[in-house]
Amino acid sequence: MPAMKPLNFCLLLALLPALTLARSTNAPVPAAATNDAGAPAMSQPANTNAPVIAAPKRSEGGTNRLVYVIPVQQEITRTSWLIIQKGLAAAEEAGAAAVVLDMNTPGGRIDHTEKIMTALLKTEMDTYTFVDTWAISAGAMIAFSTDHIYMNPSGLIGDAMPIMVVPGEGAKPMPADIKEKMASPVEAMIRRAAQQKGHDPKLAACMVRLELSYKIGDKEICKTNQLLTLTAPDAAQLVGEGDAQRPLLSAGTVDDLDGLLAAAGFTEPNVVHFDVPASVAFSKILQGSTVSVVLLGLGILLIYIEFKIPGFGVPGVAGICLIALWFWAHAVVGLAGMTEILILGVGVGLLLLEIFVIPGFGVTGITGLILIFAALLMAMIDVIPKAPPELPPVAPYGWEYVRASFSYAITVLGWTLILSFSGMVVLARYLPKTHAFQKLMLVKTLDDDKGFQAARQQPELVGQTGTAETPLRPAGIGVIGAKRMNVVAKGEFVARGQAIVVTEVHGNRVVVAPAETGQPEPAEENTPTRA
Repeated sequence: MPAMKPLNFCLLLALLPALTLARSTNAPVPAAATNDAGAPAMSQPANTNAPVIAAPKRSEGGTNRLVYVIPVQQEITRTSWLIIQKGLAAAEEAGAAAVVLDMNTPGGRIDHTEKIMTALLKTEMDTYTFVDTWAISAGAMIAFSTDHIYMNPSGLIGDAMPIMVVPGEGAKPMPADIKEKMASPVEAMIRRAAQQKGHDPKLAACMVRLELSYKIGDKEICKTNQLLTLTAPDAAQLVGEGDAQRPLLSAGTVDDLDGLLAAAGFTEPNVVHFDVPASVAFSKILQGSTVSVVLLGLGILLIYIEFKIPGFGVPGVAGICLIALWFWAHAVVGLAGMTEILILGVGVGLLLLEIFVIPGFGVTGITGLILIFAALLMAMIDVIPKAPPELPPVAPYGWEYVRASFSYAITVLGWTLILSFSGMVVLARYLPKTHAFQKLMLVKTLDDDKGFQAARQQPELVGQTGTAETPLRPAGIGVIGAKRMNVVAKGEFVARGQAIVVTEVHGNRVVVAPAETGQPEPAEENTPTRA
């Protein structure tokens, strides 16, 4: 392989970090509270509103006002947080008067729910939630973080007790002390949201605590040992008396988003539907187990092909691009970052050093392989760093989620290695026979009948005699038998015409010495002329 090839490879590999995004500084929350977010309750439910600590709003309606609609669909994940984060930023930049969350979710991860809630509580725009069928668990918590809640006639909101769900294994029971430890800070999160947005924090409590009940007058709408989930009519019913009368939770029941905007007082609003960013949607496809295996395995296979052919060309560039694309897909959602890229770069550097500089294969190469595999695993594992202030430290059962995430990463990496290794075996057998490969390689044979001869041992020459055709100082030309050849005198000068004998033969090197019977040719003397 040409000497410049590893250098070019390293230079291209150094461009990988530019194709990825750094890991988000917002750390995920303990996996103990994953996949269903909950809200805590007060000790004594009541019907009164909590004091409102709302930020000043831009507008409560009007004509031709800009309204952003952000989808909150399916399970609340890291992708959901990215979509809402980007949507709020776009709405802020455009000067929108209001943001509407188009919600239909059964719940999700508490760590990303907490980030969404914090962003909604900080914005100065009016915020609305349209509950289109589901606002369960994490969805209920997010809805409580908006100024106004509207519901579809078939909508449901509530059931927000935190549970632990391990990917691939479903819900896992939690010890009573751990469950309380998680429920208490989550309670503070939803109570804070309810107080700031003018909702009843005591109502939210019954969506989390089984030991609480809630009454409206003499009617008990939530019994003890029953989590509260409200239908659209339940949430829209009026409570209180006289001027203090208000809806229990929902500001109104509407059929669709247009009905919400009309009920909220927006006449002919300028509605912008914030679509899921193409980068996020594309990265979600690439993270699928099958696509991930094919992408990574094909990238490794192309790099293998590059090492088997001279120079640096299309296979190497394509392989690096596929692996960079794989890392980018995991970086967009915060799984892979600069840490993984640096570990991968160091690992590849050590492997190249072992291949091109250090003879054999030892500690450097093994360390490089370990670092490469570690970077790939880290890019797929959802780690559990420190929790934010609202949540407790990592609970022991949180490692169940890490174990499941690690198991998934090992499965993907295992199938990747199987795919790439199988491809290498097939290519090693059939690639040299292909027309394209033969164009790149020197496969012609140099036969004797075409005048090409390799260096061969000629032991039959030893002992044969001949004559020095030129002076041997110590190398020169000698005639051995009938053959004229290059010879080397052994340790002494041999004059032209002197008899020689072959003493050694080493490939093309024929060593001779003066023959005992040989007579040196008389030396020519310069005789001065007389005047």
